[in-house]
Amino acid sequence: MSNLNEGPKKSSLELIYSGMIFLEQFVENVTSYSSRYNSISSILYAPENLTGKPSKYPNYGDDPNSYTLRSYGSWWNQSEAAQPAYMPQDVDPIPSEDFVTVRFKHGVFPESVCIYETYNPGAVVRIWGHKMGNPWVLLWQGAPQLCLPSSRRFSPPIRQVKELINEIRIEFNQSMLSYYTSLDAVLLTGYQPKSLLQGELLQKGLFDCLDGCECDVNKCTPIHSGGDGLDLFASLPFEVMVHIFQYLDLKSLCRCAQVNKRWHSITFDPTLYREISLKRYWNRVDEIVMKHFITKCRNVKKLDISWCDIEKQITEPVFME
Repeated sequence: MSNLNEGPKKSSLELIYSGMIFLEQFVENVTSYSSRYNSISSILYAPENLTGKPSKYPNYGDDPNSYTLRSYGSWWNQSEAAQPAYMPQDVDPIPSEDFVTVRFKHGVFPESVCIYETYNPGAVVRIWGHKMGNPWVLLWQGAPQLCLPSSRRFSPPIRQVKELINEIRIEFNQSMLSYYTSLDAVLLTGYQPKSLLQGELLQKGLFDCLDGCECDVNKCTPIHSGGDGLDLFASLPFEVMVHIFQYLDLKSLCRCAQVNKRWHSITFDPTLYREISLKRYWNRVDEIVMKHFITKCRNVKKLDISWCDIEKQITEPVFME
């Protein structure tokens, strides 16, 4: 007979987390940012004000001891001096205008990220996480919000990832704001392994077997057979194919290059890469990616590598080529 007092079955993550240390930690230091309201020599409105516990929340209003971004609204994007997008087809559906990256003392398996917004909230659109040396993972994204003029503790539901996180990157879109936005602090909560072995087992997925293996037949992709096998694209001239490919973003072009030899050769046409923006792919750009594009970008006119960590991931000889 089953024990009626057993209660609901715990997931593998709950079982593992129960043997870990739960931590709540605020920002230890700010590692990078794209915008600040004041000059770099001033501590007023500076990104460094994000370190430590909140000092203003729940009060609302302009405070020089908070971190304030220097842009708001969409007027600067609509002005005559605004530069059009290099690749309109590569513009993110939820565009980011600024970011700030903060580091915490301990790496944890994240449970939540809380952002203390104390002036004109609603500009946060993405939250990324990683630990030094590991790839960035997207924890949450959403459209900018139109909020009431009051402070808030913004803590959206994040992805449960089996990776240690000690660095958080927050991206902003201030197009909905009527004035500057300010942040007071960032709180990261999560579970810290008691031993190196415990952390390694979880990161390598060795506890996944605790959940068992379930397969929903209804969700499987059906296999279609038959068909006349007619390839309409094969009859199109090379120039027409290039014209069609001009409407694709970089990720789609890379996928097309894997279809067949003809598509692969079309993706190497230099007219597809006269104006390139790698900003959207900042977390993936390194020397390997840059060398991949070197053979395609002989006629490049404009190249946007903003937000890419050039100093750490790309050496000078790559640009010399």
